[in-house]
Amino acid sequence: FLCPHCGEASHIFGHGGAQETAQKLDCDFLGGIPLHMSLRETGDTGKPIVATQDDNPITQQYIDIAGKIIAKLKF
Repeated sequence: FLCPHCGEASHIFGHGGAQETAQKLDCDFLGGIPLHMSLRETGDTGKPIVATQDDNPITQQYIDIAGKIIAKLKF
C-alpha cells in the first residue's frame, strides 16, 4: 500500500511471498503492483491507469510486466 499523503510504502499483506512462491514453483515472477488510491480510482471509473496516467509510476510497472509477458511469448 502506498500512502496517498506521504507516499510511504506499507506492506499490509506482507512482502515477497509471491516472489518466493514463484521461485519454489520454478515460475517467473513478473513483478508487483502496489495498492494505491489512483489505481482504485481509475479502475472504478472504467478508465485504466495505463490509459489515463502515463506519468504515474504504477503505469510503468504495468508496462514492465506486459513487456516481460511479451518477451516470454516470443520464441
